[in-house]
Amino acid sequence: MVVAVKRAVLLASAAISFSLKRFAPERLIHESLWQTSAAIFFSVIAVRFFWASFIYPFYFSPLRHLPQPKQTSLLFGQFLKIIKEPTGVPQREWMEEIKNDGLIYYRGLFNMERVMVTTPKALSEAVTLKSYDLIKPPTLIKGLARILGYGILLTEGQEHKVQRKNLTPAFSYRHIKDLYPVFWDQSRDMILGIDKEIASKADGKIGADVEKVEHEINVDGWTSRATLDIIGVATIGKSFGAIEDPNSKLYQTYQTLFKQDWQTQLVGFLNVILPFWFIRALPIPRNIKVEKERLYLSKICFEMLADKRAKISAAKQNNVSDETAGGVDILSVAMQSGAFTDNQIVDQLLTFLAAGHETTATAMTWAVYTLGKFPEVQQKLRDELRASDLPDIRDTSGHITAEQIEQLPYLHAVTNEVLRFYSPVPATIRIAAKDVVLSGQLIPEGTMVFTPLIAANHNSSMWTEDPKVFNPDRWMGPGRANTGGAESNYSNMTFSHGPRGCIGASFAKAEFASLLAAWVLGFETTLIDRDMKDPDVTGGIIRRIKGANALADMGYNISGEAVMAIEWTLFALAYCIVGLRIGVRIARRQQKHVIISDCLLIASALDCLGLIICDTWTYSLGGMRYIPQGEALSAADMKNEVILDKISFASNYFYDTGMYWPKAALIALYFKIIPSTMPRLRTSLYVVTGFVVACAITTCLLDTLWCAPNIASNWSLEEGACSAFNSLLVLQIDWAMNCFSDVAIFVLPFPLLRHLHLNRNQIYGLLLTFTLGLATIAVNLARFITIQTGNNWNAVFIWSMAEMAVAIIVVSLPALKTLLRRKSKTSTTSKSYLDGQHYMVTASRGRSVFARGDPLDDEGSDVELNRVMGKRDVIYKTKEVSVDSRPIEDGDDGGPLGLAWTNNGYDGVGKAGV
Repeated sequence: MVVAVKRAVLLASAAISFSLKRFAPERLIHESLWQTSAAIFFSVIAVRFFWASFIYPFYFSPLRHLPQPKQTSLLFGQFLKIIKEPTGVPQREWMEEIKNDGLIYYRGLFNMERVMVTTPKALSEAVTLKSYDLIKPPTLIKGLARILGYGILLTEGQEHKVQRKNLTPAFSYRHIKDLYPVFWDQSRDMILGIDKEIASKADGKIGADVEKVEHEINVDGWTSRATLDIIGVATIGKSFGAIEDPNSKLYQTYQTLFKQDWQTQLVGFLNVILPFWFIRALPIPRNIKVEKERLYLSKICFEMLADKRAKISAAKQNNVSDETAGGVDILSVAMQSGAFTDNQIVDQLLTFLAAGHETTATAMTWAVYTLGKFPEVQQKLRDELRASDLPDIRDTSGHITAEQIEQLPYLHAVTNEVLRFYSPVPATIRIAAKDVVLSGQLIPEGTMVFTPLIAANHNSSMWTEDPKVFNPDRWMGPGRANTGGAESNYSNMTFSHGPRGCIGASFAKAEFASLLAAWVLGFETTLIDRDMKDPDVTGGIIRRIKGANALADMGYNISGEAVMAIEWTLFALAYCIVGLRIGVRIARRQQKHVIISDCLLIASALDCLGLIICDTWTYSLGGMRYIPQGEALSAADMKNEVILDKISFASNYFYDTGMYWPKAALIALYFKIIPSTMPRLRTSLYVVTGFVVACAITTCLLDTLWCAPNIASNWSLEEGACSAFNSLLVLQIDWAMNCFSDVAIFVLPFPLLRHLHLNRNQIYGLLLTFTLGLATIAVNLARFITIQTGNNWNAVFIWSMAEMAVAIIVVSLPALKTLLRRKSKTSTTSKSYLDGQHYMVTASRGRSVFARGDPLDDEGSDVELNRVMGKRDVIYKTKEVSVDSRPIEDGDDGGPLGLAWTNNGYDGVGKAGV
């Protein structure tokens, strides 16, 4: 929808520009057709953004009267709260606290509208009756398709119906029933593998001694490998061997793809505001790894398809039926249906391999945590399992049937309660494909609809017993085995319902029950941190426990060594650019070497130096060391705490002041190139200057006096002590002023650009400069988002240095253009030159109107325009000039100096090049 609107606006802009050039050329914004089109396009987009963000949601939206959360940010809506907390948690709070009739309205980033369905009636409409009117967001589909392929999970409409119909036989009860022995065998292999790991850590003890050994294991790693092998059997009819080989290429590939780190968060955030093709093209390590692993997975899936096809072909030659030859695994069912191309089959394999093993592994991790948290539940379950006729879990000759698992009521109750209470997928997001009515309310096309799975599971109004308490007994008793005492089918939304409900729900429950039974028979689980009641949870599509996955933890917490390496690299790059700029200035000028913008950049560079000294000092004192949850601070850590707080206060100052020096350098440039004869633009410049100065002063005052007139209060350790750098409100105010001053400075010169006649290379240069300016704003936003999430402070160090370095580089680069310019024959007299033709303009007092320089350079190129002839259409006006000139041929692009404007005031004069 958004892409279609942008394309329509772009086409309309081009059509309007062409019509103006054809029928009313005097009304063109610029002589260049494409520049006029671009100006119209971006103006319309800006107006549309302002309308969609600040006008429509508050004054015209049909949803604005719905119940909604309080304390909404004017710019961000509830976005900051949503990203700071695990997925679904804010919505769960609103669902309990806000009175509603089935819908709650809230706003996301830039006030994008969201609707959350909250009652069984509204849920039934959203996921069952009108499920095909609500589709997955296109940005989400494109992002997930890189890992999952365009399988049944991501298709919509009729295509989804066809795929579901043809894949359903692979998940029939008869087939799942036959898979119970496979579930048990793989679960037993997992237990035996853990035994070997424990024995290796216990000086080779084996047998009965192993039972007495306490050892910390990576639960998520083992369960992921077990479920990957199980889904391998279900998908292609054979195990991948991940349990036996923890370095299995396939397993390591999925660990890489599902790793949650700061790059994943950044890509996810940018995916909301930037085109997918642009994000995918970013040369960041995360993108490179994902693309590499995606190609590997596709290659593996095509090989699986070829192997299965060869097996079926060989079996047919022996007069074996298709079903017997291929089996009833997902791959065979898809091939035998005849409804899928090879590429579509590969997409289905990618979907089931990824989604089919990771969600169950996550549920198993939560189950193990629950066993440690509720030892009475663990013991009751173990008693039931030991009293059953299940074989010894370490007996490699033992086998089970489906009935042996299904006849265990407490195992059934515990699995259902874990899946309800700790739903691995906390929520789903849809977009209205057309205007749709939910719970009696019109939902406009394009509105995002949030289905809170875990919030429904915990909603008091939907359950007879307190749903906020983990209680497997709710599933015990007549008529409660499948309902748990719920008021409605839509009270338990773990697997969703309707046409888009999980096709493998029965498969996942059976697999989970087998894994859990094997674990309880094999081990007694206790929490290492016995006081841990509410573990940290990762955000994202799957709800994981932080720390349960050692791989994800190591990737998520950037080491101090990595921070230092990145920071010093950025620092060295910024200093090289500044040094090169000053060197160019000295080389090109004889009298006036360093001008005001250079001085301001040097001040910024000194602040950058102060920041990296503070960060290096912080690192040396252990301030960047990752401290696992529950680990107490050492005596040395406590001793250094005051010093670290003082360093943080100083680095805060270096960062805040260092960000305003480059802004001042740009403003100094604007004062040089915008003459007093352009009063409106000059007035705007004064306003922006005053705004930026006010922002800088306010930032320093907030940092200093927020807590008290006594600066030392910023590093006080007394109870209830205050520090500006730990205040979320100060952070938000400082960030807002920094961001808005960036935007103001960025847009200020645009009115001047409409007067310029630029050739293609100059246009590319301007686009590059503006793109780098946008990069500064993007880094600023990324730093702010990282701080808001509050879980990766080492990344904040990197973002801070990156923002300062990028700002310095952006302001310095235009002055280096001369290094790339070819030397041309020019006069050393006071003449302006255009493509080798001298264009002489002299003042009445005998002084040259033009001085040396390149107007596309910054102030450091010394564009000194004393007086320039002209009338109404000329940028710089003066009465103190006499003109002695000869005309320039039409089509002249302005020559090597690169700047020209139209002069309609004098006969015989075409374009004047500066």
